[in-house]
Amino acid sequence: MSSKEDSERGTVVSRRGVVVDDWFERSERMPMTMAPIRSLVLAILAPLEGARILEVGCGIGAMTVELLRAVGKKGHVTSLEPTALVASVAQRNIDRSGLS
Repeated sequence: MSSKEDSERGTVVSRRGVVVDDWFERSERMPMTMAPIRSLVLAILAPLEGARILEVGCGIGAMTVELLRAVGKKGHVTSLEPTALVASVAQRNIDRSGLS
């Protein structure tokens, strides 16, 4: 699958239009929504620009990053993750994306 650099954010986006799975920081046994599912969810929810979203159980933040990309600067995403270690990885992924 081909991918391209999203220079504005420093992410690598697949031809599906979502960030490639390998871009995310992740440890074994940490939950992550894989790229095909993220793409499908975004297609079902679209358009999201300017939306306010509550995400419960964000895992490592893969879907969070996609939602932040989709809502843009006028939108807002609030994500909850009950496991502190996983939440810290999610925050690093979000910060790394430039969307925090």
